[in-house]
Amino acid sequence: YLYNRLNDVERAMLHEDVGNVLEELYRDRAEEMGGVAGQLARHFQAADIADKAIDYRYQAGQEALRLSANQEAIEHFAQGLTLLATLPDTQDRVQRELALRVALAVPITAAHGYTSSQAEREYALAWDLCKRVGDTTQLFTTLYGLWRYFLLRSELSRSGLLADQLMELAHTAGDCDLLVEAERAVGVNLFHAGELVGFGAARAHWNDIGAMDPGSTMSSQNIYQEGLRLGPTRIVSRGKPIREWYDHFRLNTRIEEATIGDLGAQIA
Repeated sequence: YLYNRLNDVERAMLHEDVGNVLEELYRDRAEEMGGVAGQLARHFQAADIADKAIDYRYQAGQEALRLSANQEAIEHFAQGLTLLATLPDTQDRVQRELALRVALAVPITAAHGYTSSQAEREYALAWDLCKRVGDTTQLFTTLYGLWRYFLLRSELSRSGLLADQLMELAHTAGDCDLLVEAERAVGVNLFHAGELVGFGAARAHWNDIGAMDPGSTMSSQNIYQEGLRLGPTRIVSRGKPIREWYDHFRLNTRIEEATIGDLGAQIA
């Protein structure tokens, strides 16, 4: 009742005061901030303090994602983008828009699927923003999202180009984690395209092929300490195992049944 009697200026001031009090209450309780980020965003938005409202919309969206509340996350990130459009076009605004768009694509994908045109739109817009700010980490995430979108739509030529760009980015960044993801993207794309580019082979570091410890990893300092090490070797002829080689493996393992079983699985 009292709130309804306030004019617009008084309401804005009240929302700002409530927002400031909440901030102070949770300032030293960072682990709980996500739970009140939505309230803080609404108060500062009602107070017309867009800068703070945007930050809290982002935090509230991330908290909603953590709880798998995808629609709520979409709403928070979308509100953040709407507010962001009211700010001057600066480098900081571009960086914040990039973070919001990459974040927004996640719950859209979860809610509507990997081939959602809405998610593709957000990733495409984020890609343009990445070019403006030179953000390699966000660029990798963005290209990965686009790669997955085109892969699952069976547009393999486009997804192949994106996979190659992921590899280039990972090598440029010198980031092993990114390189693993990039190599996976290239491999999956080649698999779906039906393109044979090579064969996988286990030359060492197998379940148990001698060495100092079963599994070969506990105390080995290099690959030569991992036990029996073989170059390219034919162990199957006309679909049947070559017995001499199988006997050779049996003599070099402490867990014959598991090792020979794994070998059969690899061949299959």
